[in-house]
Amino acid sequence: MVQRSRGVFQIFPLDESDLHDFRCGWSQVLEGKYVCNESSCRLDLSLQGAKSTGLYKCEVSGDAPHFKLADKADNMTVAALPQNDPLIESFNSMYRMEEYLKATCISDFSSLPTRLTWYINGEQPLLGELYPTTDTSLAAHDYVLRRQRLQVQFFLQGQRFFQAGKILELKCVAEIENYPELRREKTLSASLSQYDNFNNQMPLRHANANSGSAQRSILCGRTSLISAFLAAILLIHCLRRPS
Repeated sequence: MVQRSRGVFQIFPLDESDLHDFRCGWSQVLEGKYVCNESSCRLDLSLQGAKSTGLYKCEVSGDAPHFKLADKADNMTVAALPQNDPLIESFNSMYRMEEYLKATCISDFSSLPTRLTWYINGEQPLLGELYPTTDTSLAAHDYVLRRQRLQVQFFLQGQRFFQAGKILELKCVAEIENYPELRREKTLSASLSQYDNFNNQMPLRHANANSGSAQRSILCGRTSLISAFLAAILLIHCLRRPS
């Protein structure tokens, strides 16, 4: 006999036709979804949200005249679990070294607390690269559902990016404490380019060219000034000669 509060499912293994299902409104045995024999009994229940949370007990009784009784009880929590992987927002497909990156990880709604963790090329962010976690709550189906948001920000500089080559990998993991099987994660990759040497050198080349032009202009100006000065001296000298 399986008992949950006032709901009772009772079966006699030696007589399969002798089955009693006293249903309650928040936990019912699915039609035909049970397998029972002389040593065990398995049931599939239709749970009705948070109201189905409670103490479930299984009792085994013997035949007359002894009617020995054994029972086992345990609590079962019915929770609203995340159905989707976390979402990563504001992440581009291409970045350059020394560029500033900011991205946000958003978990799916859950009635159980969710912990978000960022990984940058397989390593957790440095101190100061994470914003405080924020959450959004929503009341639905007798639950208070919460969605977590965690933002990461950093500059693409340092050995962790130089050693990664040309790939930047950002991963967000959503976990629920004590339930490792509920772990969900999302991974996105972007191409990472090194310094643009050609473009970086262009201003220098232009500057050198401009500097050379300026120097040539100054030199030409000085030459013209000297030539004009010499011409003036020759003119004065010619005017002073007796005719």
